[in-house]
Amino acid sequence: MNETIKKRIKQRSDSELLLMIEKHNDYQKGFVLAAHYELKARNIDFDETETLKIIETSKVKKQAVEDEIKRQKIVIKTLPSKVKIARVLIYVSVALRIIKMLLVESYFGNGAIEIPYLPDIFSIASLIFIDQVFIKGHFKIRLIFLVGFILNTYIAIRFMLGLELPLMSTLIYILHILMKLFALILLFSKPVNQWIDELTKPKDV
Repeated sequence: MNETIKKRIKQRSDSELLLMIEKHNDYQKGFVLAAHYELKARNIDFDETETLKIIETSKVKKQAVEDEIKRQKIVIKTLPSKVKIARVLIYVSVALRIIKMLLVESYFGNGAIEIPYLPDIFSIASLIFIDQVFIKGHFKIRLIFLVGFILNTYIAIRFMLGLELPLMSTLIYILHILMKLFALILLFSKPVNQWIDELTKPKDV
């Protein structure tokens, strides 16, 4: 519990603390809980019904956070080699996308043509987001990755066909797509599916 809150609560009179318990909805939960424990320490009788509910809810939330942290540590600790390779490929594709942006800018020059950088930035941010969400144990993000890959590849092909890009930029763009494709194949591979099933199966009570 916050030490500052404890100190402030200790300075309150019994009647003030009892009022906080009675009108608990008007105060932050931290103050209500501090008032609860302070009244108990002072051996003051009061209706604990609502504060006990708050305490129980806080315990449940705290346990949920601890369980989530524990699960994320297990995910990181047990990452299969195919997932590790897929993560490398994702960040290689991010680097390639950045290089492609720089090459296109240098080829067309400043103001010569409007190049839509927003899709590039969105693609880079999405890949990083997908990676970070996946390693936190939210495995359904793979489906979003798959749908995004299909849409992005379609847009990329139309973009390359509709605009004469330098050969190097085109090759880098293709490599970028291939890196994502290989990453997807690895993330949906049988060993990774088995690993996910093992982590997500219900625990025996």
